[in-house]
Amino acid sequence: MAYIWNRAERVSSKLMPKRIIDCFAEWKESQEEKLKLIPNPEAIPMPKSLAKKFASQRYKIRLGIIEQNKNLKDAVQKFDNENK
Repeated sequence: MAYIWNRAERVSSKLMPKRIIDCFAEWKESQEEKLKLIPNPEAIPMPKSLAKKFASQRYKIRLGIIEQNKNLKDAVQKFDNENK
């Protein structure tokens, strides 16, 4: 999936870095909403197979947020370095 912060060079320099930071914040909020919809297997008793499935889904979302946060920081840093 292509996110604006992964293609920051396509964003107008007038809008950088605020635009990608705002887009990331919106995306992160939507991911956190998805996370809230997935039951927490540690908080609710459930069959092991479901607990494993939900734990995996929650892990993937959290990992995605961490990885994309890293990509955002790299894009902002690259922009800052190019525009000193």
